[in-house]
Amino acid sequence: MLLSKTKYLVITSLAALLAACGGDSDLDKKSAKTLYQEATQQLYAKEAQFNFKADAKVDIGIENPFLTDLKVKLSGAVNNNAQRYELIPEVEAAIFNFKLPILVDAKKKDLLLNPTNIIDTALMFAPQANSELQQYKNKFVRFSTKNFEIDEEDMAKVITVVSEVVEMGYATMNEFTKIIPETSIEKIELNEKAKQINAKAILKVRLDEQQSKELQQHINTYLYNQVAENEKLPEEFKEGFMQGLLEANSDTGYESSESVLYLNDKGQIIHENDVFNYEIEGEKVSISMTIDYSNYGKASFTINPSENQIIDFTEEKMRSLQRM
Repeated sequence: MLLSKTKYLVITSLAALLAACGGDSDLDKKSAKTLYQEATQQLYAKEAQFNFKADAKVDIGIENPFLTDLKVKLSGAVNNNAQRYELIPEVEAAIFNFKLPILVDAKKKDLLLNPTNIIDTALMFAPQANSELQQYKNKFVRFSTKNFEIDEEDMAKVITVVSEVVEMGYATMNEFTKIIPETSIEKIELNEKAKQINAKAILKVRLDEQQSKELQQHINTYLYNQVAENEKLPEEFKEGFMQGLLEANSDTGYESSESVLYLNDKGQIIHENDVFNYEIEGEKVSISMTIDYSNYGKASFTINPSENQIIDFTEEKMRSLQRM
């Protein structure tokens, strides 16, 4: 009896230890591609909510005062269900930097932005606008369709285009995750970073130049057919979009890319390291990026100004700036 109880305790303890280390979990039972598909779909699902924080460094390989040592930070929140998005980009280069908080509420047809940090930069190019621009310092500027004279028919077209493009965006991401080569995705061993952030699985996704080009051409063709068959989109939009896709097929796309994705116990991406290599007009461009994701299902928004902190941008104000 004692031996039986001891054996039971040992087995139970080992099982608990394995579970704590991530062994024999649902993530272990799934293939690398399935994990990748499910993790990516959680970011682009119609009901997705999360916060993100990204840091990127851009290396263009040549000396350029505007682009040398270019660093980009981007933080914000996504609520696809409410169609509400917060973006706070920060750009830093050798001779300039700026920060531009933005809040988009698609249902209200509103866009809020705080231009405080870019006003001084703008005045370098348009000093005559000083008196007009100073009123926007330390304020949020609200762009709303109700403050502009917009033809109802034109507005209906814009709403239709945005709605249909968003739907196609979801479908395109699903298509991409389906066709990406299974051999390009692998599970790798948990490392020190995984332990620090309590990640339960790590995926490495590699694409070479040929794979990237084939994926781009497939997605371009997929989108082309989606647009061509869509009966809701205005014809002028369809023609321009389809022509752009035909021209894009001549591009090489990524030269190569590598992403390392850290997943939590729910299979959600919580940390990501990416390197993208491009060739643009004969010049090599490399982008290194890290992204952290949090608050899945309950995004936290930080941009919430009171009405006295907001200035409505109207047609009259726009004409006033144009006269400068």
